[in-house]
Amino acid sequence: MTTEPVVDICLDRAWIDRALRVDVAEGLTSHPKELPPKWFYDDRGSELFDQITRLPDYYPTRREREILEREVDVIAERSGADTVVELGSGTSEKTRIALDALAATGRLRRYVPFDNSEATLRAAARELAAAYEGLAVHGVPPL
Repeated sequence: MTTEPVVDICLDRAWIDRALRVDVAEGLTSHPKELPPKWFYDDRGSELFDQITRLPDYYPTRREREILEREVDVIAERSGADTVVELGSGTSEKTRIALDALAATGRLRRYVPFDNSEATLRAAARELAAAYEGLAVHGVPPL
């Protein structure tokens, strides 16, 4: 049976708007001028970043995947984990490697992804809840 994923919105829109105004005011009056990158990862920014990770010149995602694929069985065995918490989960594509390994141990119970893009988070949560029987997915968009 598929468990419906939960996505909690912890911050209200007014708080987010105030935080953005403060960051912009501070960033534009600082030297050098800056803006925290968290503001770039809205739904569109998340889509663009996902496209960037697929470019031949962007190697970190491929390297992370290689390491995870090589070490995931040891991680699953030694950790004894039943829950995966992931910061900056995005599409959760690489996460499936870890979820597969933990599911194979019979211990996988929960997945808690955090991502700035609510749309990306909801889509990934639905896909993973459908793909892993009985997996409780509890997404949290920090912004």
